[in-house]
Amino acid sequence: MGRPRICVDNLTRNLAHLLERQDLSITTDQAAALLGLSPSTFTRSLKAEGTTLYRMKQAERVRRLREAIEDAPGSTPSFLAELCGISEPRTFERFFISVIGCAYNAHRDSAGLPPISIQRDINEGQLNEHKHAAKNNQPHPKARFRKAAAAPENRTGR
Repeated sequence: MGRPRICVDNLTRNLAHLLERQDLSITTDQAAALLGLSPSTFTRSLKAEGTTLYRMKQAERVRRLREAIEDAPGSTPSFLAELCGISEPRTFERFFISVIGCAYNAHRDSAGLPPISIQRDINEGQLNEHKHAAKNNQPHPKARFRKAAAAPENRTGR
């Protein structure tokens, strides 16, 4: 009785709606919980509909990229990469080419805009995020991972 259950017949539509509003790093367990399904039922239902969470996330990335390029053709690589949930410059470059059909700077050139270094723009964007977090006394985004790695293990029964 706890969590609401969705109609499995409309799973892909409900998942597409969810992904429009979520960070694309969402896991199978998280998506299943948000849709009120067990992870195994979620995966099985997607498979029955001929898709996977990965394919749905890729479709959402493509939708976001195309929409952003239509709305603002001069968008920076860091903005587009963040929008699509991609953090590596080379990964973004390959994704951009696969979706748009040309390299990012070729696209900018066709729009009459000067070229931008994807590597530099994405790395500077990440650096600025870290500087902003430090300036506002917020922990480093990866601090929780560092704490977990540095924490001694509690082993009993020896």
